[in-house]
Amino acid sequence: MFLYAPQYLLKPDKKVTAYFLNPCRSNQIYEIFFNPKGDKSGANYPIDTLVVPPLGVRKSSINSREGYITCRSRLPICRPIMFVEEEGQTHHFDVFHS
Repeated sequence: MFLYAPQYLLKPDKKVTAYFLNPCRSNQIYEIFFNPKGDKSGANYPIDTLVVPPLGVRKSSINSREGYITCRSRLPICRPIMFVEEEGQTHHFDVFHS
């Protein structure tokens, strides 16, 4: 299994949507874990599991949390494309990808 941890601090006032692509010809499973800010234990709490069909895409909404996410998959590159919208900012959003 491979892990990817986007270096982006989630904030409760931001709406984050992560899109996971599957470049393979078989189903791929992506697991998303949450790491609360300030948690020194290193605990990862599962928040979503996505089954992405061959050559397909699935999304996960990650809202009302403060901390970081970690993604796990059998794919060496399991990086999501992340759209971040800030509450009250209807004309602005950020996109993070690799």
